[in-house]
Amino acid sequence: MDETAKSTEDRIVYHYTNQAGLLGIVNSGEIWASKIQYLNDSSEFRATCEVAEKCLEAYYEQNLSINYRNALAEIRKRIKSITNINVCVCSFSQDGDSLSQWRAYGGALGGYAIGFSLKRLRTLAFAKGCDLVQCSYDQTARDLEVQRLIDRTLPLTPTANPEPISIVDSFSSDLWTLAPKFKDPAFKHEQEWRLFTSPVGASEETFAYRTGHSMIIPYFRFHLGDSLEGHPIVTVIVGPTPHPELAKQSVQSLLMSKLLFTHKFVGLENVDLVSLSQIPYRGW
Repeated sequence: MDETAKSTEDRIVYHYTNQAGLLGIVNSGEIWASKIQYLNDSSEFRATCEVAEKCLEAYYEQNLSINYRNALAEIRKRIKSITNINVCVCSFSQDGDSLSQWRAYGGALGGYAIGFSLKRLRTLAFAKGCDLVQCSYDQTARDLEVQRLIDRTLPLTPTANPEPISIVDSFSSDLWTLAPKFKDPAFKHEQEWRLFTSPVGASEETFAYRTGHSMIIPYFRFHLGDSLEGHPIVTVIVGPTPHPELAKQSVQSLLMSKLLFTHKFVGLENVDLVSLSQIPYRGW
C-alpha cells in the first residue's frame, strides 16, 4: 500500500452533533442516515441528476432505434422521479475542530465531534450494502463523470438495439451511486465524507422516523457494532463550551461506561479518547 492510500486508511472522520445526538449514538450503538430529500443540501443531488438529463436529451434527438428511444425515455422519467428515491445520507468531516461546524451542528452551549476510524466505518458500510466516499466540490469533474456514465452505459451507435429494462436499471443504479458524491463548491470548507445507502438497501419498510424542524424525517438506522476490526468510534472532541473540563469528564465517563470504549485501538494508540476543541468559547 502506498503512503497516500495508507494515510487515507488511517484517517479519522468526524460527525458533529449536540448532546442528545452523542447520547443517542453511544447508547444505541447506531448512527442515523437521513433520506437525502430532507437534507438542507439535497439540491446538489438533484443537480447531478439534472446534468444527466440534459446530456440524455441530445442522445434522444438522434436517429436511433425505437428500443433505444424507449430506454432513454424511461431513464429520463426515472430521473424526474428523484423525489421518491430511497437514498439516505450521514455526513462526516475530515476537520474535527471547525468553527462553522460547531455553530451549525453543536448547539449554543457545546457540541461534540465524534471521531470514526475511516477504515472501520468503510468496512461496516460495505458489509451493509452502503458506500462511504469523499465528496467532490468540482462541478467540471461532476459533469465529466456523468458523461462517462452515459458513454459507458449507452454506447451510441445507429444500429444499437439495447434491452430497455436492463439499460434503464444499470444506468439508474450507477447514477444514484454517483449523485451523492458531489457537492456545491461553496461548501468545500466542510471537507465532507458521506456514508449513504443504495436505493435497494433502504426502503419504507426499513425506515425509522424522527422529528424535524417543520416535518417528520425518514431515516435509516446504521448499526456500529459489527466490525471485526473493532468499534469504529475512536475519539470524541468536545466543542467550545463554558465548562470544558466538566464536559470532558462527563464524556469520558459516558464512554468508559460502555465496555467497547475501555481499550486502546490498534493503529490509533496516540489518539485521545476525549479531547477539547482549541477554539475558545465565545457564547454564540
